[in-house]
Amino acid sequence: EQNQKIRIFLARLSGRQQKRGKLESAPAILAGLSILLNTLQLLSEYSIDELNEIAAIALGT
Repeated sequence: EQNQKIRIFLARLSGRQQKRGKLESAPAILAGLSILLNTLQLLSEYSIDELNEIAAIALGT
């Protein structure tokens, strides 16, 4: 149950499309894991305010 939730979360985080009813693919899970690890690294290096400022600049707002 918990493993399935994590697989679904990582596949969704990867942004890859999947066919309905198919299990999450290993490449999608690994891509999602990579994104998660990079995000956690960023959160440890920058404050939320700094990240919001960077996002505002990147989005032109």
